Amino acid sequence: MVHECNINSRTMDIETAEALGIEDPGAWIPFIIDMDEIYAAKEMTHDTINSCTGILCYDNEVYLIDTPFTNFKKEFAKHKNQKNEQTRFN
Repeated sequence: MVHECNINSRTMDIETAEALGIEDPGAWIPFIIDMDEIYAAKEMTHDTINSCTGILCYDNEVYLIDTPFTNFKKEFAKHKNQKNEQTRFN
């Protein structure tokens, strides 16, 4: 199962931004991730209109996605429960 959303990505490397004395707000770009690669998620904002979710992956990457946490939590739990059922019956 894959999840489609937007991911916040830097528009310049950290050293360049620091050298220029600016903060890179990043840009939202399309993103697709295999749900099997994710082991945890956390709410990044308490703003219900602009809610974002941080996802933690097995390759030690952390991504900020534009899917509201409450929506992602339901999708993630459903996916993991389905995987557990498949494992149990195999």
